[in-house]
Amino acid sequence: MAQGIREREFQNSMIQWSLPMGWGYKAGRSLPRETTQMVLADPLRDAIVWLNPEVIDGFDVDAVVEEIIATVNAVEGGLVRANEQVLELLRGHKEFRGADGVWHALKVIDFEHPASNTLIVSDEVTITIPGKTPRRFDLVYWANGLPLVVVEVKSPTAKSGWVDAAASSTTCTPPNIRGSSHPMCSLSPPTG
Repeated sequence: MAQGIREREFQNSMIQWSLPMGWGYKAGRSLPRETTQMVLADPLRDAIVWLNPEVIDGFDVDAVVEEIIATVNAVEGGLVRANEQVLELLRGHKEFRGADGVWHALKVIDFEHPASNTLIVSDEVTITIPGKTPRRFDLVYWANGLPLVVVEVKSPTAKSGWVDAAASSTTCTPPNIRGSSHPMCSLSPPTG
């Protein structure tokens, strides 16, 4: 039997380390979403309303949430362009057209008061793409419903652990989940 910490133990430790920093825990299977959804719509909707009180009355908030979800899922123009668009969204620079026809940049994360955000860490988060094998991530860190960090835990002692994964990897690319382009990275084996 291999000595050292097991993957699940380390995963649980990461959750425990996150709690005093303001992250709440919610098991992946208990998240308020379908496995085909990468964004938690309710916390995102709530954040848009409370972060933009001076202009939000002129918006259909559900339509804004749907546009943000489309932005998170988009890859038109390539992955670099998609990542730039998501970064613009996260920084509060993405503009949306209000009912009055005027464009306004809406914030989705409060960087000035980080503790004000809804921060959730989840384990065993499954994403299902129709026609493909579901993917399960060890940990996902969500800020106001947006997946910001994905953690894949590998045992340093397992025969096919992180060393093999790192040795066979040549690129760092966003996972191919419905064309996802949010700022997540995973090691991928080379193709061809």
